[in-house]
Amino acid sequence: QWRTVAGSLERIADALERIESRLAVRDSETS
Repeated sequence: QWRTVAGSLERIADALERIESRLAVRDSETS
């Protein structure tokens, strides 16, 4: 179970990084 949990956490962290990068791009474009 721990392996699957770690894998899911890695996927979530990856998705959060992508979202943050997209938001940063939007902020730079608007400003």
